[in-house]
Amino acid sequence: MWRKDHNGEVYAYLVGTDGYGEQLGCGNWTWQPGQWTKVNGVPVLDATGLMFRTVSSLQINSLYFSTFFGGSDSTWVTPQNSPRTSPGSA
Repeated sequence: MWRKDHNGEVYAYLVGTDGYGEQLGCGNWTWQPGQWTKVNGVPVLDATGLMFRTVSSLQINSLYFSTFFGGSDSTWVTPQNSPRTSPGSA
């Protein structure tokens, strides 16, 4: 997730979160506007104790990573046109 002052974070939907996701590692890395961001194989977040399931018979075999513009109101909308969005659209 992109936060103020170009801070990045992982926003995860985990067991036990109510309504919204869990914010992890906010500010552990930053985004530079107008440039591609690379982590270069350096760990920026080491989170332990996360609960992904409550039943031991369920196994995790993949991870879904997604980026999108979204939020609970229009302040989350992109300020620039992109192939799938336009300013002011939610």
